[in-house]
Amino acid sequence: MPGTLAAEAGLAKYSANLGWRDVPLRDLLAGDLSVPVVLDHDVGAAGLAEMTLGQARGVSDCLVVVIGTGIAAVPLSAGRRVRGARGLAGEIGHLPVRPDGELCACGQRGCTEVYASAAGIARRYAARGGAPSTAREIAGSLTSDRAAAAVWAEAVDALGLALAAGTLLLDPSVVVLGGGLAGAGEALREPVAAALRARLAWRPAPDVVISSLAGRAGLFGAALLAWQEAGRDLGAAWAQRRG
Repeated sequence: MPGTLAAEAGLAKYSANLGWRDVPLRDLLAGDLSVPVVLDHDVGAAGLAEMTLGQARGVSDCLVVVIGTGIAAVPLSAGRRVRGARGLAGEIGHLPVRPDGELCACGQRGCTEVYASAAGIARRYAARGGAPSTAREIAGSLTSDRAAAAVWAEAVDALGLALAAGTLLLDPSVVVLGGGLAGAGEALREPVAAALRARLAWRPAPDVVISSLAGRAGLFGAALLAWQEAGRDLGAAWAQRRG
């Protein structure tokens, strides 16, 4: 699930995008499905898949950033996922990049995901008079549509700021961009990498790569979590099959 959770208690504590507070999600699903259920953060699951099967495989220090309806990240340090004191590490989507900017669903202003999530890009494009479009469609019209180009540039700048902060705090060797928006490919990766480099004056920027798992990382991660909960770790076997 997105948002904050108490995984051991099976509780979905808060999700701004879903409007959930203190939902006993694990027990509700277990009751409906009559099977054991394991609960984790959706981006955490995507990070697990990237570590096991994707671009973060074999990388000790990495930042996996998933860009979809919202934005969140999984920081990896010395080969381990950084969770934080309250399990909230990686909420890069709520890093304020415009301190007095637009209101976010979380209640803060100027959050990264207001400007750079797929939902945020589509909303801000429509506000500029553009026809209803997905973020990937907007990315495909950058050379012919001034409004699309302006909104995309603002999104790239916001991501560059957020990733610079993440880089200075965590010193990753690689930043993996995943989620639905990563389907834009080089239209996303190249300008974001350039924006990140421009924000780091005295140190080299980490490599920025597009996830090889595309929008399926969360699904792979969920499957890995389920197998782990069942006492079987299929990650090594899957990784070998994927080469």
